[in-house]
Amino acid sequence: IIQTYSPQHPVIEAVKGHQYQSFIETELEQRAALNYPPYGRLVLLRLSALDEAIVENTAENLADWLMEAGSGYEILGPAPAGIVRIARRYRWQILLKFPPHVSVKLFDVKKLRSLCPKDVSLTIDVDPMNMM
Repeated sequence: IIQTYSPQHPVIEAVKGHQYQSFIETELEQRAALNYPPYGRLVLLRLSALDEAIVENTAENLADWLMEAGSGYEILGPAPAGIVRIARRYRWQILLKFPPHVSVKLFDVKKLRSLCPKDVSLTIDVDPMNMM
């Protein structure tokens, strides 16, 4: 039994029709076009703080610095995390997408950290398994 709010979602349709191969082919085509794994690499920068305005401003500052400092990647965000608040901490994130021909080079982590006030937590997740 599958319970869903989206019965017409392509995954549900593929499972109902036992169309696994066609779903995989379609999904992989979309991932290749968008540089998503396995055809590209992702780096997730997640920030959290008790103060919502501070974490939002910090995320915007980091995104601005990343736009100026680097190339070879696409920046998505900053945006509130999928789960906006955990343990009273507000969460924002920035996703960097690297195309397959570009190797993931970690940035100046000390510089990134220096752009964050001391009460803002910064986590860098290369090839994240979860973006919530």
